[in-house]
Amino acid sequence: MSFISLKFYFLALKLHNLSNSCKLILKSRIFLYAFVFA
Repeated sequence: MSFISLKFYFLALKLHNLSNSCKLILKSRIFLYAFVFA
């Protein structure tokens, strides 16, 4: 039980760091899509 919760904690931490690094990529992609489809 504690191993599973620890695994989920590290997964959430990894997803949090990944989302922080991907925010700029997501913003630039949104601006790119807005420029292409406008």
